[in-house]
Amino acid sequence: KEREIMTKRDGRFDNGNLQFWCKKTQKSLIEVTGQFDIDKIGVGFRMFNQQAEKGNRVTSSIDFYFDMAAMEVLCRDILSGNIAKMITASKKAAQESGSKYPKPVREFKGGSKKTMKARILTISAGSSQPFIITAYDGPAKINETTGGVVPDYKYNEAEQRIMIGLSGDDLKQFAVMGLRAIDFYYDHYFGRIDPDRDRR
Repeated sequence: KEREIMTKRDGRFDNGNLQFWCKKTQKSLIEVTGQFDIDKIGVGFRMFNQQAEKGNRVTSSIDFYFDMAAMEVLCRDILSGNIAKMITASKKAAQESGSKYPKPVREFKGGSKKTMKARILTISAGSSQPFIITAYDGPAKINETTGGVVPDYKYNEAEQRIMIGLSGDDLKQFAVMGLRAIDFYYDHYFGRIDPDRDRR
């Protein structure tokens, strides 16, 4: 018997950008979006100046795009408690080494050949909040081995940097709604694969 090949249903959204989760303050925003027109899950970062005129209040903007599989692995690591354990270990290592800032426990990279811009997303320990998700944006270069786009800068050399502090519940909500976005994508484009899928 030939293997069945999963193919997309006909029909796409006119606008693939659907918001599934958002945390907004007067100064910043982080959101999880379904960028289904490019088959990605987006994590958007914004910084605001509330004193500016309406329509011109966004001072910094970075959008990071995850493949479905990478986003699912991250979300499951969050909900399983793995990220929290890694944060604890990172803080302990920083204290033992005398470092002021714990090293990130997760780092993701992406970019565009069209714009030659590269982005980095990290998760690390915070001070006022237990978790910090940071987005960086800057110049890119081509990896000679893979042919892909990689950052051509260090963290402190980024053209833009946005740091968002999250509580434990915030991070869990980020992960839960990230999984919901993935489910929505596969349900809409491929039909429900496993209706009894356990997301706990």
